[in-house]
Amino acid sequence: MDLARFRDQFPVHDHVAWLFTPSCAPAARPVTRALREELDGWESEAVSRSRRDEPARRGRGLMARLLGVDSADVALAQSVAEAAATVAASLPAGSRVVVGALEYRSNLFPRLAAEERGVEVRTAPMPRGRLRSEDLAAAITEGTTLVAIADVQSATGWRTDLSVVAARCREVGARLFVDATQSAGVLSLPDSVRPDYIAVHGYKWLLCPGARPGCTCVPTGSPG
Repeated sequence: MDLARFRDQFPVHDHVAWLFTPSCAPAARPVTRALREELDGWESEAVSRSRRDEPARRGRGLMARLLGVDSADVALAQSVAEAAATVAASLPAGSRVVVGALEYRSNLFPRLAAEERGVEVRTAPMPRGRLRSEDLAAAITEGTTLVAIADVQSATGWRTDLSVVAARCREVGARLFVDATQSAGVLSLPDSVRPDYIAVHGYKWLLCPGARPGCTCVPTGSPG
């Protein structure tokens, strides 16, 4: 698809220059069409139960292709926080988790909550919101069970070198959890990373709908 045809999929571009996709995506014609079809089917109850599950099955397949994994390894969750909490709940007492001190709360809070069950949480420093790979690698010591990190930090746009982090995880036998919400759809993980878990929310670069009040647009042709 060429750029002009792709741009035409977003009616909002007739009025503004959309610069807020890292927080919420503009409505795309295929997405709004699918939403209307779903609502029409729900209203008329014309869609069978088996057919109502088809979009979820198709979505799992598309995500599997994007990530380069088998669709059987893709699970649907309500949020990144739910995915992070599910993994955190699987950790037995005595496990050790390493996470950035200023990680986004959906990736940080489920780890901190696990402390009540006897899970040890160590935080790596993030001066000015920057999680340097060497700082995180230094915090990953022998006995570390899980390392949780966002591919791109939402507050600063900082991207840690995950190749270094993944290599250190393999050295000590730790599992790696990557929140790719800020990157999936526009950036790829290095082939050497191969995380154990990837959590992705769809309302940003993957163009899924999401209730995101306060989105900011810049009118086309305006200064700056």
